[in-house]
Amino acid sequence: MNILYYHPLCAKSRFARVMLGETNIPFHGKIEEFWNLRDNLIKLNPAQELPILVYEQNSIIGILPIIEFLSDLQDKSYFYGASLIEKAETRRLVDWCIGKFYHEVLAHIVSQKLLIFYDNSKYTDSNLLRHAKNNAKFHLKYFNYLIKTRGFLSGDKITVADFGVASLISILDYLNDINWIEYRELKIWYSILKSRPSFKPLLDDVIAGFIPSSQYKELDF
Repeated sequence: MNILYYHPLCAKSRFARVMLGETNIPFHGKIEEFWNLRDNLIKLNPAQELPILVYEQNSIIGILPIIEFLSDLQDKSYFYGASLIEKAETRRLVDWCIGKFYHEVLAHIVSQKLLIFYDNSKYTDSNLLRHAKNNAKFHLKYFNYLIKTRGFLSGDKITVADFGVASLISILDYLNDINWIEYRELKIWYSILKSRPSFKPLLDDVIAGFIPSSQYKELDF
């Protein structure tokens, strides 16, 4: 059985789980503390990061290799777009998602609101958290603009960029950190993504110590 080492709080793991669902690859998920990986996982990935996919006893390490591998494995190249220009734009937005959006927003919010819950020796940095929330507004406005002008993020059809951004946004939605009234097009788009079967495992996540927002599991909210 294929194994995905992941954690519900790991934004990139959420992306991998959605992609596994979209490509219909059977797998068994194993939850790991990504802030304190076990030695055997560090041997698999010296970078000490999740997700890690073990496919037929072969290790696929990191979110970019995983989504490329799954797309190639199931001949889902259309997930990147039809033309070379569309594929380039999709890859740009995937890079934005797991790079800029993740590092400027998700990494800080997860560490300051969630991981500190599991480490009583640390205290929340309110300035860092405030900065991350301000950054989130910029990113969400940009995503809203792209969807308003294109339909989906990189064009008029759904791509891996949509799966990635929606996966990361789901953490903010869980924590009720999005004022959806300000992002009408983004809200409609997110409802579409949430309605896909691949997204259901994320909506079923329960993070110990944190109650999801009232709209988190609602498909039409």
